[in-house]
Amino acid sequence: KNDLKNTELGFDGGYFSSNNLEYAHQEGLSVYLPEGRGEGGKKQRTAEKIESKDCQIECDGESKRLVCPGGQVMELSGVRKMKGDDYYKFYPDEEWCRDCSLKDKCRQGIKGGKSFLVKQEYYDTFPLRKEMMEKLSSAKGKQRMAERFWVIEHVFGEIKEILGFRRFLHRGLEKVRLIWTMVCTAYNFRKLARLAY
Repeated sequence: KNDLKNTELGFDGGYFSSNNLEYAHQEGLSVYLPEGRGEGGKKQRTAEKIESKDCQIECDGESKRLVCPGGQVMELSGVRKMKGDDYYKFYPDEEWCRDCSLKDKCRQGIKGGKSFLVKQEYYDTFPLRKEMMEKLSSAKGKQRMAERFWVIEHVFGEIKEILGFRRFLHRGLEKVRLIWTMVCTAYNFRKLARLAY
């Protein structure tokens, strides 16, 4: 662990979670942990409909707000429990929504009142998420993540696309280790053969 504290670690979005972010902070690890592929590691949205994830979180001490893409600032209205997780509820002002240019996208398929639900953990870890976004948006952060792709991502890409290895067909750690060793050996032999010419 002491060696890790002196090392910068870059991850892809698949490793992002509030727990991982908090753990890295508590242990004093220097990590680059994006939530998605967008600017500053933000999640990129592809859906036509405007949802909670399209809104911007604002947190100032005990005050919790949500800003919709149309610019409306919503105050916390309550808490709702779903599948064991606590969600904060936000209700937009109908008067504001009436003249909003994004109304059709926001209210698509909704007949009654619109509401936004955001996991409580997003607000609990807001300072860490904000700090990580700033770190990833910096020149050093962009360079560090680019280097990560140069070093390892192309290896996984070649194994998947050129060697055609996309999943393990055997069960058990011992068998998986053996198969993975064979795949890596094949990759290394291929690389050596290319270097010989």
